[in-house]
Amino acid sequence: MIIRDVTALPATRRIAIATVAVVLFAGVVAVATGTGSGGGVGEARLTTKGRASVTDVNGVRRTVTGTVALHRGETVEAIEDAMTIELPDGSTVEGRPGFKSSDATRVKIAQPVELLTGDLLVTATSGTDVDSGGNRVHLDSAVDRPSAARLARSLAVAAAVYRGTATLDSAGQQRVIPALRALEVSALGRPPSAPGALKIDEQQTDPWDRRFLGEAIDLGHTLSNYSSVYTRTLGGNGVTLAAYTEVLPGLAEEREFTNALLAESPSDSGERFIGAAIASLSRKGTFSERWRATFGFRAAGANWGFVALDQGVASDPLLRAVEDAINVTQFAFVVAQGPPSTATTVTPPTGVTPTTTTTTTTGGPTPTTPPPPPPTTLVPPTGSPIVDGIVSNVNDLLNGLAGGDPPGG
Repeated sequence: MIIRDVTALPATRRIAIATVAVVLFAGVVAVATGTGSGGGVGEARLTTKGRASVTDVNGVRRTVTGTVALHRGETVEAIEDAMTIELPDGSTVEGRPGFKSSDATRVKIAQPVELLTGDLLVTATSGTDVDSGGNRVHLDSAVDRPSAARLARSLAVAAAVYRGTATLDSAGQQRVIPALRALEVSALGRPPSAPGALKIDEQQTDPWDRRFLGEAIDLGHTLSNYSSVYTRTLGGNGVTLAAYTEVLPGLAEEREFTNALLAESPSDSGERFIGAAIASLSRKGTFSERWRATFGFRAAGANWGFVALDQGVASDPLLRAVEDAINVTQFAFVVAQGPPSTATTVTPPTGVTPTTTTTTTTGGPTPTTPPPPPPTTLVPPTGSPIVDGIVSNVNDLLNGLAGGDPPGG
């Protein structure tokens, strides 16, 4: 290829070449900035998987698909499927059509972007602001991964933080919203004194919840099941320090684990069990601080998975600790049912010969003689505070049944 000196060409050709270069450069800029048929360089860029409507400053509305540039003063509404808007500061906001009781997302391109109705998912690495009904939410810069928050506007304005920290300013009244917390403002300038626990969609149909907190949600359901099992098994027996230090050895090393601290937690043994496991594995502050933070967040309505995440406790070691603790108790109660003929062995106190009674059911008329006592097994103490507690309850119950009195009679 022979490159010629442009200055040596006639003036008309030099002008033509310069014009072509300008046109090509403008095309490159348009592609890079997302400028499309709307004309000009936009203040934001919209991408929609389905359809969205864009209303300009003159009230002219158009339906768009794919990727288009947005300009200041325009209003965008999600019609079909999700939409994503990239903002000049590098943050993104996402909207969706009406979801459950929420209206379709409608936002105004401004500085900062304004949520008019519906739900809005905000993610940012370097921080960003969103306005809604005079309430400004500032999402702080991320530390290791993008901060994320969900905003909603209907009769009230709500902000829930998935990751990072946000600050809400409602007519000069500021509130900090840490991760896994939420705050709702029903009247401008009158926000609650403190945020509460982030509430999730219990049916797990919200894709935003699942995207950012799916693992914690699943962990919470598993821990709640373990808590229920532990409560049903222990009843009111898991109330002493020894009961918990036996199944959670890490607690034995905590000097701050006292009866007074134990009394600050719920009386439900399963709830105490899960909370004690989380506090024993956490390293955020002293043990008493971890204990109070754990049960305080739970009392505010947080799911157990969020409590663990808030305390920096990973799911794998937590589940191992909980499962090992349950296995240590070695409870295995089996109730015999079904066969027409059953054999029952009663183990009496030391020195008395065991007896075996066989009962046969024929399906005939009800016998006039009193029926034999129900199947019972009396178990001697083992030396374990937890096992002995449940054994005592079982023996009392079975003794009552053997004497012919109905339970609770």
